[in-house]
Amino acid sequence: RAIAMQGFESRDAKLGGLYGAGTYFASEACKSNQYAPDELPEGRTMILARVALGRPYFAERAFENGVRKPPSSCDSVVANPGPMQGHHQYHQEFVVFDP
Repeated sequence: RAIAMQGFESRDAKLGGLYGAGTYFASEACKSNQYAPDELPEGRTMILARVALGRPYFAERAFENGVRKPPSSCDSVVANPGPMQGHHQYHQEFVVFDP
């Protein structure tokens, strides 16, 4: 409900995300479903969003913990499926950050 009223807010994002402290999106509903809490009495909600990435950084590995933003010349992070240094990425993910 808060997203519908106020929009996405990455400034409250956890620093432990694999690709920085931003707002995470996925190209497959099954990945997004992993983040939807199922203990809410009103059930799960999934938002279908068109996301503007600006200048994306294509990740080749997970970021160090505590990273808030992508490299300085980029606006977002794209993690494509496949082997990454340190882990295997199973779903395409997009991370956007507040300016």
